[in-house]
Amino acid sequence: LFGVDTIFRWNFLAEQMLARSSLSFYPPTTAADYAIYGWPDGIAPLVSSLYLWTYLPAGEARPILTAPLVIFQFVVLILVTRELARRLGGERAAGFAGALLAGGPLFLWAVSMGQETGLTALALGGLLLYLPARDQACPTGSVVLAALAAALGALAREYGLVFIAFGFGLCLWRRLPLRATGVFLFVALGATLPWYARTWLHTGNPLFNQSVFGLFPVNVTHLAYMDAIRVEHRMLPAGAMMNLLTTCMLGILGTLAGLWFGLTRARAVLAGLGLGVLLCVTALSFTAAGFTYGLRVLSPALLLSAVLGGAVCARWVPARRNFHVVVFAFCLLATDAALRALVLPSHIYRLPVSGWLTTGDAIHAYHARPVYNQIARLIGEERMIVLGPHALLVKQKARVLPFWSPELHHLWNAAPPAETARRLRDARIRFVLLNQNPLHTRYLELMPFFRKPVSPYLKLIWSDGDLELWHIESP
Repeated sequence: LFGVDTIFRWNFLAEQMLARSSLSFYPPTTAADYAIYGWPDGIAPLVSSLYLWTYLPAGEARPILTAPLVIFQFVVLILVTRELARRLGGERAAGFAGALLAGGPLFLWAVSMGQETGLTALALGGLLLYLPARDQACPTGSVVLAALAAALGALAREYGLVFIAFGFGLCLWRRLPLRATGVFLFVALGATLPWYARTWLHTGNPLFNQSVFGLFPVNVTHLAYMDAIRVEHRMLPAGAMMNLLTTCMLGILGTLAGLWFGLTRARAVLAGLGLGVLLCVTALSFTAAGFTYGLRVLSPALLLSAVLGGAVCARWVPARRNFHVVVFAFCLLATDAALRALVLPSHIYRLPVSGWLTTGDAIHAYHARPVYNQIARLIGEERMIVLGPHALLVKQKARVLPFWSPELHHLWNAAPPAETARRLRDARIRFVLLNQNPLHTRYLELMPFFRKPVSPYLKLIWSDGDLELWHIESP
């Protein structure tokens, strides 16, 4: 579980569910909720629940326990890829498709991260695998499985709702019987809507905290933070295209090679691939961790590109002559992919060999620093506003709250600094902890109390170049 946001979202939610045996605080709406879970998510807790079920037998949250679950996902994804390719080009296509998928470092990395991207790939692949084709038998069981696959995507992440719409469109395009189309919608929506209805009742917004054309209430202070992220990522970082090429080379080649084949014999696969690419392009501007982390959303598209590439390879690669060379090449590609996935978003060949096994664990080492416990002991029973390691301090039993907690909405008002300081201190909020970066600086500038020049009621008492701890002085 090495994703940047696993610490404060996916796995942290599982830890809180395990500790509290409840989900009443999620999605967070009140100040008390935000003190428990500090990110305004409304994502269905499917991924976090899978973590939770691996933790329950041990009685504690140990991320290593999720490894069998993630490995199982990858194996199933290989099997789905092979079966889709087999239908297009026989057993040879299945073999090539599996090899192409295993040789893609980005896909391996996206799945091994243990977040939603393994499930979204499984959802789209399963939908295409089970939904009956035009002019073929249409057993109810296959339609139900296709619907459950689409629902899996919708419950893995809110953008996965488009898989249900995509499946419905395929039902119409393939001219499935009206009854089969109805069964698909009934099962897919029946499995999905309960969570989104709960979120709607709990927050007033079924897609909390997404703004849906202004139709539903949102946490506006958090949306301002997300807007700052989009400004931060409005330009591609240096080396972005080279990074895309080196991590998705086989996927790109598979797509290009399979383009003609897809247009003539696998239009649904090609349409699903296009949908996956569109989802990734849309997600890139919302990904706080940057361009490379945003690319993980390509996982469904990469699966389908391997399917198309496998079908083309089965037609173009000689069956016998020099086949041992092809096998050797795929083995090299798979080895390279495993090494690259080990250290992404870093570059494996720019690191010393001694760092290959430690680079991927850097995120865990960073979050295991003793400084968080020291800060928690320093503030004692006082309260602290945090823009950064909120979840890590909750684990240390510190009394913390994020800037987008409803209790802090007054920070956006143009009140005199003395009044704001007094109001914060009256609520026993005496400290502010910040991760230092341009994004946070831009966000803080939106609040009068934190604009430069620094308020006389804010005193910097500690900094290590990464974190800053400020004390709120008495007016």
